[in-house]
Amino acid sequence: MGDLVPIEKVKMGSVLDQDIFDANRQNIVYKKGIFLTTEIINNILSLDYLEIEVVDSDSKGESRPLNAIPTRNFKPGDYIFMQGEPAVSIFILQRGIVEILVCKDFPPLYNPEKAKRHVNEFGKVVAQVRKPKVKLGEMGALLEGKRTASIKCSTEVEVCEISITEESFKQSLVQSSKLGLTLAGSLAQRLLKSRKTAITVKKIYSEFIHRIKLYQTAFEKIRSSLISKNESHQRLWMGKIINELRNLPALSDNLKFKPPEIDRENNVLELNEQILPNEMEIPVNINTYLAVSGRIQENIFILRKGKVIIPEDDGWKKIYTTPGQMLAHIEPLCNPFIPFKGIHQYDLKTISPVRLYKIPIKELETLCSQHPKLILFICRYLSNELIAEDFYIVSLMEILEKDIAILASGDSNFRRGYKKLSRILEKFTKEPQLTEVEMKLSQQMQEQVDKDYALLKDQVTKLHLK
Repeated sequence: MGDLVPIEKVKMGSVLDQDIFDANRQNIVYKKGIFLTTEIINNILSLDYLEIEVVDSDSKGESRPLNAIPTRNFKPGDYIFMQGEPAVSIFILQRGIVEILVCKDFPPLYNPEKAKRHVNEFGKVVAQVRKPKVKLGEMGALLEGKRTASIKCSTEVEVCEISITEESFKQSLVQSSKLGLTLAGSLAQRLLKSRKTAITVKKIYSEFIHRIKLYQTAFEKIRSSLISKNESHQRLWMGKIINELRNLPALSDNLKFKPPEIDRENNVLELNEQILPNEMEIPVNINTYLAVSGRIQENIFILRKGKVIIPEDDGWKKIYTTPGQMLAHIEPLCNPFIPFKGIHQYDLKTISPVRLYKIPIKELETLCSQHPKLILFICRYLSNELIAEDFYIVSLMEILEKDIAILASGDSNFRRGYKKLSRILEKFTKEPQLTEVEMKLSQQMQEQVDKDYALLKDQVTKLHLK
């Protein structure tokens, strides 16, 4: 009998001394006696084996210590890898908390210190990982072999590092549908969270605009009130206040805000190959509903030809035209090994003759096992979609943070506007009871802007740290 060894300490080239059983599919996927490669070890790990029996292939009966998969330790603030670097390893989080950061521009990798400063300054946190055994860096191994984000340590972190190439990782997915679906599940869960984050950012911005309107309304109310008092109380000091107010522009004159409109239609991984048999590519007539909101969802779709829309009362929300676009896929893929009992979240309607793959959710694992290119496409598609979503969120947050900063920083902001108004009243008012209401409201609004600024900044900071 071989030694029972934690999987992260298994030596590549060792011999497996037990059968590896897949509990979900009820079959043996690796038999006793095979040599272990990084791909096989990675696949076994995905089957939730934390220890396996092995023997050293070089030992002839004598016991020798086994070399471990390299383990690396990092301090808070360290980077495990940087966006744009070659993806030559997959990391498995053993302990600690890491943040996934995305920059719109790649950091200057030729200078590690400059690269670190670049990500610290311009990187946006798009996710946080704290669960042990989560894989990091697999997306780079799927798409062009480059890191798609930077991984920063929030605490002391320990990871296992498995060296792998893009080609060998793709081959691992083709050989193990279990590994592929596990990866698809984690990608879909993160994509779903990112979509919800984007919605939250827009809600925060809507609340921001609502508060802006309140500030502007209050400002004009104070101005109008003082002007009307000047007409009814012919006092020299009131005239001075009005003259000063004329030099103080209305807040709405300088500061215009509108919800950000950013195109994110760059997340399509076009499908130019046959990933399922020809007979699974079915024709659908024009004006056919593929999905109806509220009904039980049984299928996901991959468009091959034609046009599909999400209809709304005043037109349509989104149109799909590119071969390879996946439809109604994220929620069912979040937990691919658990029977899906969800409903369609929106209608899907054809507006031209369409050809597509109609994939029954309950048969997904079987189809991926029988047609390995399917799971490879799904993983690459989700990775590509997630990259686009991350960049979309980065763009949204840049606009949101820039506009929120106007509340309390710079020369032209709401806090400064109310502060100037308060100073004018304090300087020229000779009969405080006549301007008491306006003074109090101006001071309250100045304080409210400070509170709102702190609250909005806190909401943005906490978006991905839940």
